[in-house]
Amino acid sequence: MTTEQVPILGVTLAEFIPVAKRHGMSLFDAQTLYRGFHRRGEVQGGTFPEWISDARRPIKDRHVDGETVKFTMALDDGLETETVVIPMCHPDGTTTRTLCVSSQVGCAMGCRFCETAQMGLMRSLSAAEIVAQLHAARFMIGDAATGSPGYPIKNVVFMG
Repeated sequence: MTTEQVPILGVTLAEFIPVAKRHGMSLFDAQTLYRGFHRRGEVQGGTFPEWISDARRPIKDRHVDGETVKFTMALDDGLETETVVIPMCHPDGTTTRTLCVSSQVGCAMGCRFCETAQMGLMRSLSAAEIVAQLHAARFMIGDAATGSPGYPIKNVVFMG
């Protein structure tokens, strides 16, 4: 067996399946594991096989202002990324949520009013780091208003 690690949040199902097969998984089991993690935020049995890197990131800070939630995630290199969940109230009384995800750390624009721009552009985020923000919003930070473990996301907007 090979010791390669697959970042499950950073690959598509089509990229995941051949690696899973090399590790002895059937097509059905590979699809079940991948889809279960992306749809429900969990792996059957509770733990990943050792060849899958768990790309979920720890949430460092969480701030709530009304129904808007902003959270900061720590990255492996010590940098941080910021994500915002914004409620969108509709005339029919329903509420959906828009997720604003970071695509980079820092910003090269240099706008004087923006604290992030003062850092300059540090680096772009990997696919796994971007998808980890969606995963956290859907499954990790929780919705205090409804008691659900996360937020259903309708729209995704990229910052940066």
